[in-house]
Amino acid sequence: MFQMFDYIFKGFKALKINRRKNDDIFNHVERISEETQTLKVRTAMNLVTDMMYFQVAFYLQDLKKPGNTIIAVT
Repeated sequence: MFQMFDYIFKGFKALKINRRKNDDIFNHVERISEETQTLKVRTAMNLVTDMMYFQVAFYLQDLKKPGNTIIAVT
């Protein structure tokens, strides 16, 4: 376990020394972060859309039951 921390520390030290490696890693992490954000937003929108359709379906199903009607206000 301590060896793993040693590898991580040496990796950060190498990134601090080598500007090109640092820029490459930063660009890679930035790209992954943007893709992750896009996927999170898309997933949330799909979840909200699905929930909306289910709510409408349950509402319409409930209207089919005897005695349930839509009250129109004029």
